[in-house]
Amino acid sequence: MIATRHDQTRSFFSSIEGLRGWLAVLVMINHIGYASNLRPSTLGYLTSLGGANAVRVFMIISGFVIFHLLIEKPEPYPAYLIRRFMRLFPLFAISCIGGYFANLATVPAHVIGADTPFYVEARDIAGATEQWLEAHVLAHATMLHGIISHEFLPWSEYAFNVPGWSISLEWQFYLVAPLMLLALRSPSVAIPLIIGIIVAHHATQQVWVYHQQSMLLDPIIYFSVGIVSRLIYPWLKNGVRQTTVPLTAIGLAAIFIRGPFVVWGLLYLGLIIHRDISNGFTKLYRLLLESRLAGYLGSRSYSVYLCHYPIMLSYSALWASWTNQIGTLTMMAFAVIPSTLIVAEVLYRGIELPAIRLGGHLARMFSPTRMTLTKSVAS
Repeated sequence: MIATRHDQTRSFFSSIEGLRGWLAVLVMINHIGYASNLRPSTLGYLTSLGGANAVRVFMIISGFVIFHLLIEKPEPYPAYLIRRFMRLFPLFAISCIGGYFANLATVPAHVIGADTPFYVEARDIAGATEQWLEAHVLAHATMLHGIISHEFLPWSEYAFNVPGWSISLEWQFYLVAPLMLLALRSPSVAIPLIIGIIVAHHATQQVWVYHQQSMLLDPIIYFSVGIVSRLIYPWLKNGVRQTTVPLTAIGLAAIFIRGPFVVWGLLYLGLIIHRDISNGFTKLYRLLLESRLAGYLGSRSYSVYLCHYPIMLSYSALWASWTNQIGTLTMMAFAVIPSTLIVAEVLYRGIELPAIRLGGHLARMFSPTRMTLTKSVAS
């Protein structure tokens, strides 16, 4: 849920980039806690809750940033899709290959190890991936594996690399976001669309079985919050005065009342006021979200998000029979976090940046200027 980044957007919303970095780290810590079997404990509950809410904040960010790009930098649909595909797929494919071999190498050790939820799930995912390998490869090649119910293709969301379920969700949103923006500009279309989405949202929850909210209609509320936030942003930003800040804060607090909405509400409030007003809140906001560390983690957040799970899976075999949860957590953290940051740096420079540049080059081939020029030269 963290690949919706563009250089122009980053210059305006660097705090969003910083938040992405911290969210990716939080998801990694959550998975380390899961692998250490901390879920039954208070610490395990907190890490699990934090990781789940982090992914939901990613969804809100996607709604905000993608609609910002569509509004500020419109381009033909094919060009838009090429950019988005090249932003997601190359690194996603590499992580799936790494995750597949990590499973092959470590699952036999897990059989020796334990019957904790993490190891049982790892064995089940590896078994289903091997049994229906061709189907999983095809589903992941389209990045629509998250749409497929567990009943039709077991562990479709989690096959190869567990965090990849949210990449399918992101891709689904990319596919329909321009159409949603077009529909919202026409009230006669927008109202039936919203009603249809609400009905379909409730219907899918009753019919199909998913391990995560990997089908777009399920977590659509989070994307919608991001979309609405972007649509009203100019109005709020242009109307900000110091005397209106308390009213804005009260209004946001009334709307964003739980979990990921609280996090997004605070970030959104900062987006509105922190360039115009200097106070304790904005100083802390800049320190946490616009520091060099936050920016660095944010720029590598997609790589961190996708590569940490195969790395963690590989290390977990070393402590498959470890019974002390805190000991396992400590060892995993000291091994996984540095390794992930190193691998993420390599992937960012070697896969992400070249893919972004290639995506931009391919997208320009579909831009109106290039198409007009090509046509005139041909004539």
